[in-house]
Amino acid sequence: TVLDCFLGSGSTGISAILEGRKFVGMEINKDYFDVATARIQRTQKLMEKFKVADPEQLTVLAELESLNEKLDEVAKLVLKNPGNRVHQEQLEKLSKLKELRCKELLKIKKAA
Repeated sequence: TVLDCFLGSGSTGISAILEGRKFVGMEINKDYFDVATARIQRTQKLMEKFKVADPEQLTVLAELESLNEKLDEVAKLVLKNPGNRVHQEQLEKLSKLKELRCKELLKIKKAA
């Protein structure tokens, strides 16, 4: 069990969870505690969703999830107004970024 008496933003807790360790954290400042709790819960949810504990893979998978949500939003805007060049450019940029992140994830998986 990892004990962190100065929780802060929760980085030690996240590391402990990624390493499969139990964790106890303490923080006197409620704002920091709330931030740490949210970060730790998000990490746990991502680990459960993607069945991955590798920090690099989790980071890229979380980015891809966020990119997919943004792509969906922008695609809807393009469908509503096909002539809007700004939305079309956003869609192209997000698509390219998604492709780069997918390639990055494949490299990480190959290296593991």
